[in-house]
Amino acid sequence: MLNRRHLRIKALQNIFAWHMADKKDIKGDLKTLMQSIDSVYEMYIWMLSLMVEVTEFTANDAAERANKHLKTAEDLNPNMKLLHNKFSVLMQQNPEYVSAVKKYKVDWGFDPEIRKTVFNSLKASNEYAEYLADPNESLESSKDIIKYIFRKIILKNQGIIQVFEEKFINWQVDHEVMKGMVAKTLKNYENGHLRAVKFPIYSS
Repeated sequence: MLNRRHLRIKALQNIFAWHMADKKDIKGDLKTLMQSIDSVYEMYIWMLSLMVEVTEFTANDAAERANKHLKTAEDLNPNMKLLHNKFSVLMQQNPEYVSAVKKYKVDWGFDPEIRKTVFNSLKASNEYAEYLADPNESLESSKDIIKYIFRKIILKNQGIIQVFEEKFINWQVDHEVMKGMVAKTLKNYENGHLRAVKFPIYSS
């Protein structure tokens, strides 16, 4: 999934570090390079997972509203469309994605408020209201609301960005590549196939 340009940049960075080092360790430096490349892919999987989990938070939100003391008609009959978002459902059924989530031990349970924060921001938006109002749902419309969650909510939230910065030390260098990977996935995802996602990740 990483393009050749980014691979070249990472290779040059490591070559420079190798030349500057007092002790040369080719095998160790090669391992460091591969770990650096894999880190971008891990970042990408964590981001996809967060978007999927936001759609699943619809069920949590419905449960919280059902337990309110004073319930509105909407609380009693919440719109669960996002829970069945086609992109999210297909992603969760994709064996390559599922395998990657297991490999990197992706679990947003360490900070449940992240999902809730994203969902509440989404719930307050006109885009979400329009999404819910549309009785039909194509794969494209499913992807559109996911794009909105990604671009306009997650990437605009400094608290979430800080979480990624703390988890991935190269966030400042690599996040643009990760964004491109997510964008390609959303653009090219059809019929449950991750056309933009290459496993392994080393593609042109």
